[in-house]
Amino acid sequence: MNQDQIIYEKAKKIVNRNHWTVFFIVLIYFITFYLIFQLKFMEQVQFAIHSVLIASFLSELCLYGLLFTLLSTGKKFARWLYSLGNLYSFALLFIPAYYLINDYFHIIPYIIWIVALFIKNIGLLKYGGYLRNNRWAKVYYDHEIEIEDDEDIENYYLKSKNKTKDEEPFTLPQLCLRLGICVYGSLLVFPIFMQIFASLFESNDLQSVFAIKDMFLFCIYSAVIWTIPIFLFYYSHPFSKKSVGLCFILECVRILFYAKTLFQYFTQNLYPVRVYIFFIIVDIIRYILILISIYPIFKKEE
Repeated sequence: MNQDQIIYEKAKKIVNRNHWTVFFIVLIYFITFYLIFQLKFMEQVQFAIHSVLIASFLSELCLYGLLFTLLSTGKKFARWLYSLGNLYSFALLFIPAYYLINDYFHIIPYIIWIVALFIKNIGLLKYGGYLRNNRWAKVYYDHEIEIEDDEDIENYYLKSKNKTKDEEPFTLPQLCLRLGICVYGSLLVFPIFMQIFASLFESNDLQSVFAIKDMFLFCIYSAVIWTIPIFLFYYSHPFSKKSVGLCFILECVRILFYAKTLFQYFTQNLYPVRVYIFFIIVDIIRYILILISIYPIFKKEE
């Protein structure tokens, strides 16, 4: 790799890491605000805003998930789309403002909603400035490299130049260990997590919790199918990379089959909407951890 390629790869790594860190922070913000608002303020408001609150939060999560995915491609137009996304976020301030005007006897919850949204939007707006002005972001999006003005970038190039070209970040046995820890650790961690926060997954009559049992079964299913690539990784088998694709197909089959059961819960009105949202988010996090653990294999040649 020449000097420009090394610097570009470094910029790509740093910028994309920041993208998903910000998205994770936004996700935690929405979950935290929803829980606080539901526990402390939902009964104080005059209007039935529960569905509106969830819809606005989900729309922003989907929007920024898409925007950060586009930003991770390094395309310049993605920054303009991110700016449009910020305009959408600011436009959502009109929702609590509307309720504030029509329910001025209960202004505290709406003011808190407005302030929380405004702070979040300012933070995302600042991140847009980072995408335009940061030295690594300029390298990644604008391909502007001014190495003579940046000792850190130059030092990184000099260090990278001394590495061997055939050096790989992980061997297959190392990926075996990563995947094993992730899959079998999830079998322990996620069911315990669901048990600790069982109150978030209770039915409307407070008599049943489907999430604990189902999450445990999901983790067992994943542990069984991902055992195949774990063994293949350990023996550096040529089929290792293809086995990963096969496991993802089997995971998709499981998701499609379970979607029917989840839909039945929903249509029978057994659980509040928040239960499905939290359950899906936890399952997504589980798959993200699996993907992170095996990501280096996609960089390996057959």
